[in-house]
Order: sequence, then structure tokens, then C-alpha cells
Amino acid sequence: MKYPILAFATMTLALLSDAPLAAETGAAPQAEAAPAKLDPKSPEGRAVQRWQYLIEAKADKAYEFMSPGARSAKPKAVWTKEMSERPVRWTKVQFRDKACDSEEACEIRLELMYTAPLQGAPGGMVSSPGFLTEHWIRVKKQWYFVPDDYVAGGLR
Repeated sequence: MKYPILAFATMTLALLSDAPLAAETGAAPQAEAAPAKLDPKSPEGRAVQRWQYLIEAKADKAYEFMSPGARSAKPKAVWTKEMSERPVRWTKVQFRDKACDSEEACEIRLELMYTAPLQGAPGGMVSSPGFLTEHWIRVKKQWYFVPDDYVAGGLR
């Protein structure tokens, strides 16, 4: 097959179109619950804020949420340029849950909505949710994001 991603997307849309709509079943549409107010100093609050800056194309502000070690390994100008040139565009972030190994280290699970270019998609773009788990550490009473490349024994 020449375009396997397009075929997968087409099949997914076809399957979804057979799902009954709320109007057809008589069920009232459910409003999306408002996200809970997060403590801006908590790891989950900082994770959501970091992504909010990326959504708003403020990579320079999001950079400040990276751990001191990650920042020392990649200069701000390089990181912000990389983030700004990515073809994916994030549109929404929502905190899902967290698991903390200690008072100094947590994993934060987030749901992100994004759009990305896809050849053959309507308008050349596809939108989808994505789930990710981020590593956060506390350094001098402040929570910081640790990129996957720096987890489990150092730079990969």
C-alpha cells in the first residue's frame, strides 16, 4: 500500500462514523468537566504551565521549567529553536494523574491535543490526543522537568 497512514486514518474515521451519536440515542450531550485548579508550585501545576507555554509558542518560558542539569546540557537558544521548528502544534493540555517515588521525584501523566501534518489528510493536517508521562524532580524546593534523555543513568 502506498500510503499506510492515510489508509489507517481512513479506516479509523469509517469505524467512528458508525458510532451512534448522542442525538440518535436520546442521550443528552455531556459537557466536559472543568479541570481542577492545580497548585502552581506542585509538579503537576508546573507541568501544565510548561505545556501551556509551549501551546502559546513561548518556548523561552517553557525552557525555565527544565531541570538545571538539562539546561546546562542544552543552551536556551538551541532548545527554543528546536521547539519552535517542530511541525507538530500542541493545542490543549490536561493533567491526568501523578505517581511520586519520593518527596523529590514524581511522574506526571498528561493528555495533550495536537495537530500535525499528514499527507492526504483533509487540509494536510491531522488532530489527535496524545498521552505522555513526564519525570519531575524537586531541586531546592522547586519542581523541574527532566527530559527522557536524562532519565535512568544520564544522557542517552
